[in-house]
Amino acid sequence: MGLKDKKILREMEKLKRLMLRMMILVLALSVLGGCASGADGDTSKSGKVKIDYWYGLGSAAGKKMKQIIAEFNATHKNIEVVGVSQPDYTTTYQKLQASITSGNAPGIALLDAGSMNDLGKKKVLESLDSYISSDKSMKSDDFLPVFTKPAEIGGKTYGLPAYGTTQVTYFRKDIFKKAGGGY
Repeated sequence: MGLKDKKILREMEKLKRLMLRMMILVLALSVLGGCASGADGDTSKSGKVKIDYWYGLGSAAGKKMKQIIAEFNATHKNIEVVGVSQPDYTTTYQKLQASITSGNAPGIALLDAGSMNDLGKKKVLESLDSYISSDKSMKSDDFLPVFTKPAEIGGKTYGLPAYGTTQVTYFRKDIFKKAGGGY
């Protein structure tokens, strides 16, 4: 395994730890803050708090999310996260809007920043600020401002980044130069 592979593995482990922290924080929000409606967040006969978590991830990311949920459930005996995979972010957002209207929203949903911002402006989300400030394990240095700022509305935090991506453009220098482009 090369140095690059080891770096990637370290970054993946860091992401996994951040995702688990985020899930714990959001679970606390949904259980303690009562943001979930309907049966979500209720204590079952087994004594576990059951929380639905909607996400629109496919392929490798979806498999990783299932693994993170399983690890969370294995280490939190009093909470059961039920992952509900959606085809994509658009479907997740559409179904979430309908479920909010019907009073049966999940406790947690993974959304893109635009959808989260829209729901926050409609005042159907609860600010995470009091939960963040009371959780001593939360470190603002764990998150890059470029990923946290889109989840802020009016100075309040309504979401946390689950992951971040970097968009890149590849080009062939020879073709670009031939076309008159400089670099």
